Order: sequence, then structure tokens, then C-alpha cells
Amino acid sequence: MNAPNFLTIIRILLTPILVVFLINDLEIAFIIGLIIAGATDFFDGFVARKFNRETRLGAELDSAADKFFIISLFITIAVIYRINLVILALIFFREFIVITGKILIYAKKNKAEIKELISVTYLSKITTAVHIITMFAIIFNIYPWFFIFASAVLSLTSGIQYFFIGSKFIFVKNLK
Repeated sequence: MNAPNFLTIIRILLTPILVVFLINDLEIAFIIGLIIAGATDFFDGFVARKFNRETRLGAELDSAADKFFIISLFITIAVIYRINLVILALIFFREFIVITGKILIYAKKNKAEIKELISVTYLSKITTAVHIITMFAIIFNIYPWFFIFASAVLSLTSGIQYFFIGSKFIFVKNLK
């Protein structure tokens, strides 16, 4: 196992621990864990690119870790801090679009094309960063509705972007 994949697995293993911290009102432990998880999210990709350690497994693990992390924590935060379920649905809309799109692309394309087709967008990176900032904002009550709104809008926009990116690969027969 290479270092980037190890960092991704740390994020996956941290996620249920962060949920337990939230449920048990251990805010400081949660914040420390969130910072560590956020750092692993940044450094897994950075190390993979910088040291030429990118693998298909790593890309898929990272994507799965992000979805598990975001969905698990937002559900927990929504229940504890009573976040409107419509807002939560907008955030999950993006995750649903990305997961569904990947499944459809894998079903229609050969493996050589997949790496080119499924890449993280700049908007997606911003959206994930804002999701993490939103978690801090909710817990510390620092303009939480502003950040929740920003997360929802970015999720919707990113989901639509992924829909259009994926659509051309799913519905167009010849890509040349």
C-alpha cells in the first residue's frame, strides 16, 4: 500500500470516530479529528501527484472516503444541530449525481478512458473545502446559515457540473 492510499484509509477510519465525538458532544476532539481528516484529504492527492503515486484504486478510495466522510458527518450534524433536511438533500444531490455518473461511465466505457473521464474538478475541491468549513461554522455557531447556504449552492452547482461532464461520456457514442 502506498502513502496516499494509507492517508485515505486513515480518513475512512476517522469518520465513524468523528461521528461518535459529535454524538457525545466532544467538540474539541471532533475539531482535532476534522482537521486531521481534512489534512489527509489534501495530502493524499498532493503526495500522489507530487511523487507519481497516483493509482486507480487510490482515486476510487479517495472518492469513496470523501462521500463517506461528508454524508456521515452531515447526517450527524443535521440531526444534532437540527439542520433543515432540504438543505441536506441538496448536499446529497451532488453525491448522488457523482456516484450514479461513475457507475454509468464504468458501465459504458473501457478502462483506458476512465481515468481521463473521471477527474476531480476545481469546483468539486472548493465544494469539499466549504463543506468542512461549514461543519466548523455550525459547531461554533459562526454564521452557520451562510455556510450552510454556501454548501448547498456549491453542492447543487457542482452536481450539475458533474452531470454535464458525465452526460457527454454517457450519452455520446463516439468521443473522438
